[in-house]
Amino acid sequence: MWSSCMLRLPIQPIWQRVSQWPVWEPTRLAIASSILLHAVILSLVRVPEPIPPELASDQLVPLVSLSPELEADLPSIEPLLPTELPPLATTTPPPLPFTGIEPPPLSFAPLAPLPPLPPLTELPPLPNPVPLQPLPPLWQLPPPARPLPVIPTTPNEDVAIAPELVSPTPTPEPTPEEPLATTEGEAAAALSRWFNQTRLTLNTTNLQVNLAQRITDFYPQEACGDRLQGETTVAVVVTPQGQLLPANAAPETGLLTRNPQIIRSSGSALLDQAALERVRQQSFEATGQYQALALTFAFEYRPEVCRGQQPAATPRPQPATPAPATPLPTPKPEARPSPASEASPAPTPTEEAPLPVSPEPSETNSSSEAPAASPPATSPE
Repeated sequence: MWSSCMLRLPIQPIWQRVSQWPVWEPTRLAIASSILLHAVILSLVRVPEPIPPELASDQLVPLVSLSPELEADLPSIEPLLPTELPPLATTTPPPLPFTGIEPPPLSFAPLAPLPPLPPLTELPPLPNPVPLQPLPPLWQLPPPARPLPVIPTTPNEDVAIAPELVSPTPTPEPTPEEPLATTEGEAAAALSRWFNQTRLTLNTTNLQVNLAQRITDFYPQEACGDRLQGETTVAVVVTPQGQLLPANAAPETGLLTRNPQIIRSSGSALLDQAALERVRQQSFEATGQYQALALTFAFEYRPEVCRGQQPAATPRPQPATPAPATPLPTPKPEARPSPASEASPAPTPTEEAPLPVSPEPSETNSSSEAPAASPPATSPE
C-alpha cells in the first residue's frame, strides 16, 4: 500500500502535466514531426563496409607442395653450430698466485743535524709609528694666506739710498697664455678647466652654476663696416652681492687672474673686446651665493642696428679750377736829384679792378674756360 502510494505521488502530477499540454500547437507538432523524420532517415541509411584493396598478381606467392618422392631426394642440411656447448666451468682461467705485501719498516735512520745558523746582528729598535690624521675635504681646507710684505725699518726714513746699492728687482717672466678656443670641442674643454679652477679657488660649496646663457640681441656698431660675425663665450665669477669678483682677490681667489675671461674667441678681436665690455657693464642679481656664469654672445649682422652707420658715398673727384693770377704791384721808381726827374712827374700805378666772383664752374665747362689774364703792368713814362 505504501509502495503504491509512493509510486503514484510523483507519477500522478507528471501525467497530469503531460495530459494538460496542448499537443496540437503548430510549433510543438513541427518539432515532433522533424524528430520522427530524422529517425526514419537514419534507420534507412547504411554505412558501406570498407573493401580491402586487391593484391596485384606480382605480389602473390604460389604455394607448391612436394610429393614424398621429391622430399626424399632433397639433400640433408646439417646445422653449422653444434647443438651442445661445452660446460662453462672449463673456460674459467686458473686463479693467479697472490703474494702478501710486506709491511713498511717501523724505524728510520736518523737524519744528519742541520748546521748552526749564523749569529744575527743587533738591529736598532723601530720607532713608534706616528698616527696619520685623515685629511679634511677640499672645501673645508682653510684658504691660503698671503705673506705680508716686509717693511724695512730704517732709523732715518728721509735718507735716500744710493741707486747703485739697491739690488735690481728680478723681472718676473710673463706666463704664456693658452690659445683661445675657436671650436665647440676646444671651448667645452676650456670651460671645464675654468670651472674646476674656479671651484677650487672659491673653496666653498655655496656656488650657483649657469653655463648655458646665450645673448643674441647685441651687436657692436663698430663691426658694421666689415659686417663681422661669430660667437664669443665669456666666463665670469659674480660675488654674493651681485658684483664682479676682482681678479687676484686675496685670500679666497688667489688663482683667478682674469675676470671676466674669454673662453671661446669669435676670430675677431673687436667682437671679443665688445663682449668683455658688455659683461663688465652688465648688472647681476645679488643671490647671496657665488655665481659661475658662462655667457655666449652670438654676433650676427643686424641691418637695423647698422642703418645709421653705413659708410658715406665717396664723392667723385673733380678737376681743380686754376686760380687767376694775382698781379704784382709795380714798385715806385726811386727819386733821383737829377733835373730831368724833377721836371717830369712821378708815375702813379694804376689801380687793379676787383675780379667778379663767379660760381664754381661745372666739370664740363671748367676745361674750356681759360684763366683770367692779368692786367698789363704800367711802365713809367
